[in-house]
Amino acid sequence: MTGMGPHSFSLTNPLVTALFHHGLLVVAVTWIVMIAVIGVLALLATGRLTRFNMATAPETRRRRFVRLAFAGLWFVAGLLQFQSAMPLGMANEVISPSADGAPRWLAAIVHAGVGVWNNHPLALSVAVAWFQVGLGVVLALSSGRTGRVIAGLSSLYALFIWVAGNAAGGIFSPTSSLLFGWPGATAFYAYAGGWLWVAPDTFEKHFARVTGRVMALLFLVAAALQALPSRGFWHGGNTNALTVMSQSMSAVAQPSWLAWIVRHTGVLAGTMGGGFNLVVILWLTVTAVLWWREIGNSGAWSTAIVGVVLWMTVQDTGLFGGLATDVNSLLPMALLAVGCLSGFSRPPKNPRLPQELRTLSAGVLATFGVAMIL
Repeated sequence: MTGMGPHSFSLTNPLVTALFHHGLLVVAVTWIVMIAVIGVLALLATGRLTRFNMATAPETRRRRFVRLAFAGLWFVAGLLQFQSAMPLGMANEVISPSADGAPRWLAAIVHAGVGVWNNHPLALSVAVAWFQVGLGVVLALSSGRTGRVIAGLSSLYALFIWVAGNAAGGIFSPTSSLLFGWPGATAFYAYAGGWLWVAPDTFEKHFARVTGRVMALLFLVAAALQALPSRGFWHGGNTNALTVMSQSMSAVAQPSWLAWIVRHTGVLAGTMGGGFNLVVILWLTVTAVLWWREIGNSGAWSTAIVGVVLWMTVQDTGLFGGLATDVNSLLPMALLAVGCLSGFSRPPKNPRLPQELRTLSAGVLATFGVAMIL
């Protein structure tokens, strides 16, 4: 869980913050605008701007939902990188702690990434911020070839972050739990990007079924991890793992109502002790069976509804603290589950805007998104 904890020095040093904001502005004004203008002129000259998104068949509702959902997640992840504490805090406060408990070879990769970031904190902070915003912009606007290429790029990038920035999502950590972010939010980003990269007809034929199987296995492993005594969820009182985590998360700057919910969720877990953990294990096990047996939409609804509730009450949304890098793992997992609902098999609705306006506006804005990535 990132974005929390005390710091021995100011992560928002005024000079560093000023240089960071200046870098963000300079990149936006000079490189992004310049590349985008050149790109738009080139597309106009070749006539490709008027054919943007026109080379493929109409997109299904299911694929559109997954594409827009993860476009939004990438966009939010990019905006979070604009936080002033990122240049000085990302490496030592977010990336480095993820290596705790990891195998030596994985810890070496993570620490190498920490070293690279600390050598170039301003340049990398600016680059990562605009890169992730650009991924979100292009994914949201392109349902055709450009979108598929960017989806594949986002999948590879998410895998890189999963390994070098998240220590493989904490799968080797002695405290790993689905409640605390296992197997890593970027694992779900990589999974969704891979599906958006494949041919649209392949996506529609296999996405829901394969994702259901993956979810079933994921929940079974999560239930087994949750049941391990070493995880600390069977304890009562203030020694309960969830109680300890909730107290830490509720202390960071955030809306008071959300802090109250998170804090009292931890109190409830400590009061119930093993009873609370038993409820979580039962939910994980039953949901795994529902996914595997393909009993209607029950597995998807169980994952989506309970996942969103736990995302707020246990994971504290993952958006606050000044060093949050994404929305944590349960919300992306819930969105993937919603994408498996049978209702998305219906044909998509006809767009309200004229085709020419949609094509030109999406093409121009997507060009700016590509410029951000470049």
